[in-house]
Amino acid sequence: MDNFDLKKYLAEGRLLKENADVSEDTKKYLNSKFEIYLEGGDSFKEKPGETHVFTMEGDDEQYKDDYRFNEALKQLQQNPIVLDYNKDYVGDYGEVTAEADANNIKISFIVPEMVNNRYVVKDEEDEDFYFIDKQKALDYLSQFDSEEVDAKQFIDDDEGWGEFEQYLEDVEQMTDEELEDAMRQEMSFYYYSNGDSI
Repeated sequence: MDNFDLKKYLAEGRLLKENADVSEDTKKYLNSKFEIYLEGGDSFKEKPGETHVFTMEGDDEQYKDDYRFNEALKQLQQNPIVLDYNKDYVGDYGEVTAEADANNIKISFIVPEMVNNRYVVKDEEDEDFYFIDKQKALDYLSQFDSEEVDAKQFIDDDEGWGEFEQYLEDVEQMTDEELEDAMRQEMSFYYYSNGDSI
C-alpha cells in the first residue's frame, strides 16, 4: 500500500462509490415519509419556482430512536438521492431530492404551479382555468352509495354535478377537506334537499 494514492482514488470516485449505496429499505422509508408529509395535498409559503424543504430533524423525538432514520441519515450523508415517490397518490412535485447533514435529513423540491388538492387539475389549453376531475370526485363520493344515493347519477346529472360546478369558484384554492365537504353536501342537497344527510 506504499504506492496508494488517496487523492487519485478519491478523484476517480472509487472510495465514494464504494460507500455511497443507498439501500432499497432506505429509499422506501424516505418515499413513505415524503408521501405522508404531503398526504391529502399541501400548501406552501414559497411561491412556484422556489425551493421548499421538508426537514426531518434528528433531535426530534419521533426520529431519535428510529433506526431507519439513522440508517438513512448515514447513507444520505455520502450520497444524496432523487426519490421515486407515488405521483398518483400525492401529485407530481417533479424531482424530489433527499440529502443529509450531520443530524438532519432534508427533502427538497421546486414548488410547482399546482393546486392545493388532489381533485383539481389545470386545463392544458387555458392555464388560468382549473376544474375538478370527475373520476376522482366519483371515487370519493361512491363511498356514500346506498339504496337511495347513487354518486354516478349525481355526477352525470347536469342538475346535480353540472350546477355544482357552475357556482363553485376558486377550486384550486380549496383544500381536499374543503372540497370533499362541498361535494358531499351538494350531493346531500341533490337527494335530500339538505346538506347534512350524507
